[in-house]
Amino acid sequence: MCCAGCQAVAQAIVGNGLGDYYRHRDAFPESPREALPQVLADLALFDLPDVQKNFVRRARVPPASANRKRR
Repeated sequence: MCCAGCQAVAQAIVGNGLGDYYRHRDAFPESPREALPQVLADLALFDLPDVQKNFVRRARVPPASANRKRR
């Protein structure tokens, strides 16, 4: 395996009885470096206010003075 991460994934696949994955795949997966820009582009969807309004709530932050220790 090229790295510990790939080895761990391969062990998880085989350990869970999914070894046929290696028999049926027809190409090597993209390297993480190649896949990362697309993943970031896909995740950018969650930065849109229209998407966030369904699951993001503003936290109530106490005034700065409430965090100071009293002497």
